[in-house]
Amino acid sequence: MNGVVLERMLARGPVRGAAPTLDAGDAAVVLRAVARALLTRHADGTTHGAVGPAAVVIGRDGGVTLREPSLRPTASTAQDLQGFARLARTLAASWTVGDPTRRGLIERSGSAALTAGLAEALEMLRLGAPWSDSSRLGNAAAEIAGPVQPVPLPESRSGATQAEPPERISA
Repeated sequence: MNGVVLERMLARGPVRGAAPTLDAGDAAVVLRAVARALLTRHADGTTHGAVGPAAVVIGRDGGVTLREPSLRPTASTAQDLQGFARLARTLAASWTVGDPTRRGLIERSGSAALTAGLAEALEMLRLGAPWSDSSRLGNAAAEIAGPVQPVPLPESRSGATQAEPPERISA
């Protein structure tokens, strides 16, 4: 999957023009995909160790993937949960301007990961608000990538950690 690192999307600010401005629904899509990928890793007895905007890639198709995890042997599940919580706060601050209800839900999902676990955070994001059925992430990633070479995900011996098939996202 080729795409744009979330960190680059956030640095650019709200995406305007051909792609709509990203919002709380898009933040929820990212967080749900990251939570599912981390739940899979944790169930396998592994951790990521570097969860944050630099580790998330948004594909042109709107799919969300975690880049290859840190090779630090000291990474812990607690570090992954803290990274998820920071990511939730970052997305809430960036993509929920003018929507305090959804901003609160996004922020609380990060807190829920720390206090009750990723499954609870995922459930909160799934049921917490009437999220849009579609995301503009793919359009935004394509606009930002433009003619620049997209970031390829490195192949790993154990396979890249990718969210389950991306929630079908209209581009």
